[in-house]
Amino acid sequence: MRELPRQLRLTELENTLRYEENEAKRWPCVFLLGELIEPQYEPDKSVFQRVADQMEWTLLYDKSPIVAHEGAFQIGLRNFVDKKQTLIDVSLNKEYHEITRHESIEAIGTMRAYECMPMIKALENDENEGPAIRDTARFVRLRLELLIAAGSEPYKGGVL
Repeated sequence: MRELPRQLRLTELENTLRYEENEAKRWPCVFLLGELIEPQYEPDKSVFQRVADQMEWTLLYDKSPIVAHEGAFQIGLRNFVDKKQTLIDVSLNKEYHEITRHESIEAIGTMRAYECMPMIKALENDENEGPAIRDTARFVRLRLELLIAAGSEPYKGGVL
């Protein structure tokens, strides 16, 4: 897949993520797609946006919580700040699998979305949440508090 020209690779990965039934075949596509916005590929804005949109689609609609979780991871890692609201929505929505929600919370922390601190604290203290969600929220809160204390600025967008 890496040997394909960029546009063809992008299309093939999008199609696999949307139409392949086997989650073990979809899973690596999330990472291969994320690579396309790394500097050595000289991504333009349209490629950046297509990758961001596909990661969001994967997070919201993939049938596998494992694959959806990787979509959330890439949104945070690649700092797709325009997808932050989607991460918030998934984090708060108990209809999503706990694994997917866990990674959405972590991705918010990865983005240094300090403005989400009240939501993170609420998840940490919500007795109706399971330990995975509460523990993740606690960890993200602690991490963000350390970053704030160190004077770290929130990410503004673009590739980290």
